Amino acid sequence: MPGARSRGHFFSLFAALLLFVALYPYFQTGALRVAFMLLAAVAIPLAGVYVASERRLHLIIALALGIPAMVASVEVLAGVNVLPGSWVALIFMLLFYTFTSYNIVAHVFATEEVTRDTLFAAASVYLLFGLTWSLAYALLERLQPGSFYVSPELLVGGALKVTDFLYYSFVTLTTLGYGEITPVTAKARSLAVLESVTGVLYLAFLIARLVGVHARTSKRG
Repeated sequence: MPGARSRGHFFSLFAALLLFVALYPYFQTGALRVAFMLLAAVAIPLAGVYVASERRLHLIIALALGIPAMVASVEVLAGVNVLPGSWVALIFMLLFYTFTSYNIVAHVFATEEVTRDTLFAAASVYLLFGLTWSLAYALLERLQPGSFYVSPELLVGGALKVTDFLYYSFVTLTTLGYGEITPVTAKARSLAVLESVTGVLYLAFLIARLVGVHARTSKRG
């Protein structure tokens, strides 16, 4: 796991994820959209690799998954055709972000001291959950079209994009459930249930873990 020397590693990932989630709605058309999506397609995987750089094995795995994921992100986010199939790109991205999420979760729950970097790591995991599940939904829709019912207003510009599933993912993760996108197949419903349960349990376990670590640290102090 990232050790004491990893101070600042998680802020870079948290900043990249937060900026992407906050700003992508403002770059939907034209050259600015391509430029912004290209930047996100490179910055987020690079930050994920940086997080894993403290341990050699994790770095090797992150690079093996992150380089294809970066190429895949260019295709999926910026619309530049690089890989032979969009579902292949989504699989590469899904594997990389799943590994990155696991790596950071293991660090957060193994930490013996609550620091600013620990909090950035915990927040990064939550944002990564939203991104990772959005890829799972997009992959399911590519492999099994019609898995989701979509309000007609969202289909004005054509087929659903990954960014549409990003919105649906965070709505599901936070259990808001607005209803513009609804799972209609058993597989889609199963993914939605798993994500909502993951979000609730992660927050419960995280709070319990951090409070326990802080209490032990205070007692020792």
